[in-house]
Amino acid sequence: MHKPEEVVEGAKDDVITKPFTWKSRKTLQLSLTALTVGLGNAWRFPILLCKNGGIAFLIPYSIVTIFLGIPLCYMELVLGQFSEKGPLAVWILCPLAKGVGIASAIFSSILLSYYNIIIGYCMYFFFSSFTSELPWAKCNSPWAGEFCVTRKNNYTVMFQCYRKYGVESCLAMNWKDSADQFWTRKVLDKRTDGTRETLGTPKWDLCLCQLLICSIIFLVLSKGIKRLEKVVLFTTVYPYIGLVVLLFVTLLNHGSGRGIYYLLMPDFTKLTTWDIWSAAVEQVFFSMSLGTGALITFGSYSPFRSPTNMDAINMNLIDYGTSLAFGIVMFNCMGAISFDLEIPVEQILEGAKPLLFGVIPESLLYLGEPTFLWSLILYSSLICVGISSSFCLLSSHLEILYGLFPAARGYTIYMSALLSTFLQGLVFVTTEGSFFLNSLDNFIAGPVSLVVSIYQSAAVFWIYGVTRFTDDIHFMLGFRPSTYMQASWLASPAVLVAVLVTNLLHWSSQNELLYPRVVGWGVFAALHVAVAGAAAHQALACRRKGNLALVLRPEPEWGPRDATLLKSRRMFSSQAMTKEYMYRQTRAKELSRQKSIAVV
Repeated sequence: MHKPEEVVEGAKDDVITKPFTWKSRKTLQLSLTALTVGLGNAWRFPILLCKNGGIAFLIPYSIVTIFLGIPLCYMELVLGQFSEKGPLAVWILCPLAKGVGIASAIFSSILLSYYNIIIGYCMYFFFSSFTSELPWAKCNSPWAGEFCVTRKNNYTVMFQCYRKYGVESCLAMNWKDSADQFWTRKVLDKRTDGTRETLGTPKWDLCLCQLLICSIIFLVLSKGIKRLEKVVLFTTVYPYIGLVVLLFVTLLNHGSGRGIYYLLMPDFTKLTTWDIWSAAVEQVFFSMSLGTGALITFGSYSPFRSPTNMDAINMNLIDYGTSLAFGIVMFNCMGAISFDLEIPVEQILEGAKPLLFGVIPESLLYLGEPTFLWSLILYSSLICVGISSSFCLLSSHLEILYGLFPAARGYTIYMSALLSTFLQGLVFVTTEGSFFLNSLDNFIAGPVSLVVSIYQSAAVFWIYGVTRFTDDIHFMLGFRPSTYMQASWLASPAVLVAVLVTNLLHWSSQNELLYPRVVGWGVFAALHVAVAGAAAHQALACRRKGNLALVLRPEPEWGPRDATLLKSRRMFSSQAMTKEYMYRQTRAKELSRQKSIAVV
């Protein structure tokens, strides 16, 4: 988002432009929570627990959080806070990497286009819950197919079928439970023939949900980040109230023990496969919004001496705990079905039903009355966490657009960005768009996010240098990062390259649909073209200056905005800090004296 600025007068060489800063550290923490706690915690994390050995998944997830999540979040926050620049301007740190900011804009644009669609699904379920009986509770609706059943009346329906058509004929029929049919036939309106060669036409009701989401985002962000500060107070706090309510409701259900038991029975053999480690990396990067530029943007709003090291740790811990809480709620819900129908949890997860929109809506029917209330609480909480993340992602995206088009007016940028997001999202609200969304999400949340982070970390830690970056932090915060942090930074680009190569091979072999492959590889290529094109431009500019090596060196403007701090940083080193300290004290006295004279 474009930062409001004011001129602060001092000595002639100390006139600086002061950007917007957070009202308090609590506001910063709320905004970081709004960014990181999103649909990934409820939509992706519980599925990963199911697929990757239950609680065994927490082992690689914890390791990745400690050695990649926290260090890279710390890096992005420091880049913004130290320079007080956004995700585009910050790369004067390394001119060769100036295209990384453009790559972040491409990444965040594609991510927002389908992220808002998932919020739209939640909104559809939310509005559908304003009935005394949830619409997917029975099969007597127009959208119900011929072989629609509810799990509760499944045995009765099957017995009647056996008597009428015979056992073999009935077992051959494609029976679907009512919640699954509500999702596929009502929400998505999928074709019964299962063809995926064409996307079909957009669904008008999902388009309206997306339009409503874009309108809400516009109303909030068009008034500036000060309104965003107020809105995230609600959209961040309310979901935790809803989450606590759902935790109590599901834990008090008789079947909660079955769900928890399934969660706590680890399959440690999964740890020997690469998939579980790759999934852990993808989830951490998706949930932390690494590579989108959002953390750099929010860091640039922090005071220069703010303890950003604690911000990085706190946001990862909050996100980790929230993911676990959502996971427990989801498994408790499945336990309710398992207990009531006396079937194993594994049987509930059979088939290709999505957990959040196929299994969980059905499980709400087994939590006791009023079922519509539990549905309203769940999906309103998901709408809030999703839309608060969209606020934050789009504000960072706008920050990059303002850097690219500084002459553009505010409303023009807002409308253009949201219109682009809306139009891109239309492909996902078609009758076959959900296939496209799921396939593309696997690529965007994995290889694409890794590409941007690889370029970022390589530029900062291998070109700019871990030692120089550590000195920046020492100057800013008064202490040097630990050996563990520095080692994690140094190794992170190589580790991410290894994960990227493996993910690309896996995604190419698993994805059979043509159009997701084309779009996925197109986005992947666009990121490299953006970085390579900007690097070539900078190299030619440096060559014209007669020194090609300048492309690897920070530009003179790199550092704090405050002229005194900038000059102090150039004097500073961990071995000789006295000269820098004395200069800073002298300048402070001079500025104070000048202000006193001006008042007189």
